[in-house]
Amino acid sequence: MPITVESQARVLRWAHVLDWQVDRLIAARHEAYASTERKRTSGRHTAADNHPFHELDAEKYFTMTAARQLLRALKVFDDDDRLEGNLDRKRIRTLRDALEHWDTADTSRAWADARQMGVDDPESHAWREDGTGLLGGLVADAELQSWARKVYDEVLAVDPWQVTSP
Repeated sequence: MPITVESQARVLRWAHVLDWQVDRLIAARHEAYASTERKRTSGRHTAADNHPFHELDAEKYFTMTAARQLLRALKVFDDDDRLEGNLDRKRIRTLRDALEHWDTADTSRAWADARQMGVDDPESHAWREDGTGLLGGLVADAELQSWARKVYDEVLAVDPWQVTSP
């Protein structure tokens, strides 16, 4: 399949969105930390104290959705996912699917795949004080962001009018 202006635009869009989304995820983590600290100092817990954690859950899901969409766009573009380090298609797809199919944890194929990769709970995430972290024990968000930036730079340099095939 030849590289097209449209396939290039789709890759650039999702690479940009993933980079931006990781920043949103990190910001949501900082707000969740701040909320926990406010709750600790006030000695009270209100329903509003849950909001940062709801937003954090959404940002995790949207980050993995953007990563999955970038993989799909790259497949159409030139079938080179450009993944490095600990990132791989199966980890990204498995985590994205597990986050989406939370309501069927006992029967979900994604959860079963995650367990085969040594992850007991793909919804358990670990992060550091700087806001970066490991999503579901499978995917480091800093690696996602680095990958997104690399992809953006590489694909932006391609002139789709000069390329006839991948």
